[in-house]
Amino acid sequence: MKRRTALALGAGTLLGGAGLWAATDVAGGGGREEQHTGTAVMERHFPALGPLVSARWVTSRDNERTLPSPDFVVTAVLRLQPGRAAALIAGGGFTDDHDGVSLSWFEKPLAGLQPPGAAWVRSEAFDATVTAEFEHGRCSLDPATDTAFLTAINPTA
Repeated sequence: MKRRTALALGAGTLLGGAGLWAATDVAGGGGREEQHTGTAVMERHFPALGPLVSARWVTSRDNERTLPSPDFVVTAVLRLQPGRAAALIAGGGFTDDHDGVSLSWFEKPLAGLQPPGAAWVRSEAFDATVTAEFEHGRCSLDPATDTAFLTAINPTA
């Protein structure tokens, strides 16, 4: 009798653990939400970009829903109002972004959202303005599609 009980408990634990693992992996990445789409949050924390047409963003922390939150990275692909990128670039100081845009492990849900053939430009002074609420950040603009790609690290506000 003890042997059957032990086998039943072991099998139940194994099946329960497998079910829990499968349930948390449904969203991909061990329970990670794929991406957020709230423009209001992005507009509030990156006001220099102006009102947004759309926003897709992820954070380095699972299921993060609010900003600010300490010790994390937020990465976003943002569609700006038509002509906004050109207006920002007209202020001067922008150069070709030779480093380009690359994605790390947690940013993979944003793959495919970058405009094909984007000609990214950036300015260190503009980076500091856009990501003023963060310790460090980087914002690249594609004027042809009015798209911004930004990464900001550790909010300070």
